[in-house]
Amino acid sequence: MHETRETGGRHERDERARASERARERARRRVRGVGEFLFLCVVGGFGERSAAMAEDLVDIVVLGASGFTGKYVLRELLKFRNPAGREPRKIAIAGRSKKKLAAALTWAAAASAAASTSAGRTTTKDLESSFSDDGAPPVVIYEADITNVASLRAVCKKTKVLVSCVGPYRKYGQPVVEACVEAGVDYLDITGEPEFMERTELLYHEKAKQTGKILFVSSASPSSLSFFFFLLGALSLHQVSWLQI
Repeated sequence: MHETRETGGRHERDERARASERARERARRRVRGVGEFLFLCVVGGFGERSAAMAEDLVDIVVLGASGFTGKYVLRELLKFRNPAGREPRKIAIAGRSKKKLAAALTWAAAASAAASTSAGRTTTKDLESSFSDDGAPPVVIYEADITNVASLRAVCKKTKVLVSCVGPYRKYGQPVVEACVEAGVDYLDITGEPEFMERTELLYHEKAKQTGKILFVSSASPSSLSFFFFLLGALSLHQVSWLQI
């Protein structure tokens, strides 16, 4: 009997471990899609359509960058912060804890700067030094809390594009979208929640259309890249002010 209980316990632990790994792999696949999508944003997509944007604004803020998915999004984004033939991009991260955000940035920088780690630069100081020597501006850290609308608005006023990695979106997403719409900031997220997606379109589509800004929910879905290419192509014709598909 004792052996049977032990066998059953090991089986349950193995099943939980496999389920956890499957969940992590799904998250990694979504993040890789977001990384490719953000690459397109950085090298010539969102945030550049308004000539009135102040030069001291950052190009992209990743909200929730210290979370599991957020730090992987940040890792992918950092690979493209200094695109060839273009001005270096200003990147910022935001969240409740500057300490956790700094730790996430150190991890993401180490993962992105493979040359630094392979050369034996493993301390935080060395990583930050190597990371800042590539000609791109340093990554800025902002404090912002989903429950503090004023903090969200303050962050939105400092960026051209905001990427939200804070979920579940049906619970935490609406204040972020609303702050972006009010500030006239392009918005992206990685949700897969139909309820939130439909509510966002219902409440904010017209407002975003009036300001000429883009609300792109579920940017991690498989169809996002093809849609984004279509969107860029349409906007580049200078004949389309908004699209509804």
